[in-house]
Amino acid sequence: MLKKLAKPAMALLAITGLLAGLNFMPVLNLRTAGMNEIKGNWVTVYYEKEMSAAQGVLALADPESQRIAGKLGFDSPQNICLYVYDKQKGLGDD
Repeated sequence: MLKKLAKPAMALLAITGLLAGLNFMPVLNLRTAGMNEIKGNWVTVYYEKEMSAAQGVLALADPESQRIAGKLGFDSPQNICLYVYDKQKGLGDD
């Protein structure tokens, strides 16, 4: 009885693992094709078309990098990459 359940259970586990891997694939490559970048002292903002939104994000995030680093336990600011997408579904679309 246990042997009959082992193969379907392994197949279900493999399919679940495959689906979980596919679900997280877009997170492995956050930068879409054709993204532009704006660099601050500690923050780099990548954006598709909305330059004004990216500039706003940079203006808010770059001065706060020292405070954020301190809250996270770092002695100095760390390089931070932020991504601004034109559409919510843009994450992972090429």
